[in-house]
Amino acid sequence: MKYLPSSLIHLGIYDCFIENIFEQIGKSIGLETLELSNINLINVPNQIGNLSSLSFLSLPNNKLIHISSTIRNLHLLSKINLKNNRQLRSIQMLNGLKSLKILDVRHCSIDRLPLYLSQLTNLYMSNNYLINLVGIETLGYENNL
Repeated sequence: MKYLPSSLIHLGIYDCFIENIFEQIGKSIGLETLELSNINLINVPNQIGNLSSLSFLSLPNNKLIHISSTIRNLHLLSKINLKNNRQLRSIQMLNGLKSLKILDVRHCSIDRLPLYLSQLTNLYMSNNYLINLVGIETLGYENNL
């Protein structure tokens, strides 16, 4: 993991435990797809914002509590999968992601909708703690679908 090739565009790691994974992949600015499933990930640190080519981020079946707001730096990010992170209470750090089209946050502990996702076409939020739909009008308002 220490020496990832600069040509790497897809990285998938499943069903294991790797400490400080973002310190190791934070310089892989050519990554377009990052899938980290069931690796006991608790936080998505600031280094996520360095992955400027990322279009798909998949972090299901982890123990996420926090995602850094630097995720807003990812202007190409169009699909995010955070399902089955039962301790994840907020996705407000995703507010304003201009290219996000698909967001899957099923089976988390989220109580509020994300806001200002102008290109959103698919939102999956079953089995959360939503108490209202405040801000729903800010989702998908610029797409033609």
